[in-house]
Amino acid sequence: PLIRIGGDKDGAYLIPDDLKGIKHCFSPGVNEIKTFEDELSQEYGIQSHMCDFSTDLKRLKNKLIKKYQTFDKKWLDPSLFRNNISLDSFINKYSKNSSDDLILQIDIEGSEYINFLSLSEKNLQRFRIIAVEFHGFKRLRSKKDWGKLICPTLYKLDKNHVCVHVHANNCCGYYIDSDSKLNIPDVMEVTFLRRDRFK
Repeated sequence: PLIRIGGDKDGAYLIPDDLKGIKHCFSPGVNEIKTFEDELSQEYGIQSHMCDFSTDLKRLKNKLIKKYQTFDKKWLDPSLFRNNISLDSFINKYSKNSSDDLILQIDIEGSEYINFLSLSEKNLQRFRIIAVEFHGFKRLRSKKDWGKLICPTLYKLDKNHVCVHVHANNCCGYYIDSDSKLNIPDVMEVTFLRRDRFK
């Protein structure tokens, strides 16, 4: 079954009730709200590691929980600039044991695609659960963005993970696809579970 973690407002996600044994949560794009990470730490004993260059510790609505939470003032980005950290480097910094299962909660306003595409297969497979806010589906109207970013990201995730939940986020509108006539939301929240967790 799915459980809601992080309260009943923005910052909460529906994830599988399969948290036992997960050691670390990696959470880029925290902004000022960390209710998801707080509940993981307080209720499940999972350490949460957050990064976001757009905010700082003083702006967080709740203080970091000692020994359970860290914060890096960095953009999650594979390019080697001073204020960036790649997802691989972020994981390797805080999770030294490569056999530990992890959870990823990622909301980085459209940069999720390039970060997934640059992530090593080894580290991707360590994530038992992935909760991601996918942005920019309006770009599907431009077929080049579908082929270069969105489609390759979804294919990469599908190798080892299964989508167990998806819903539209009503923050950013939608468009009507000219071919299928489907209503396509610009932002969707998607949860994946690693395939080996299915009986």
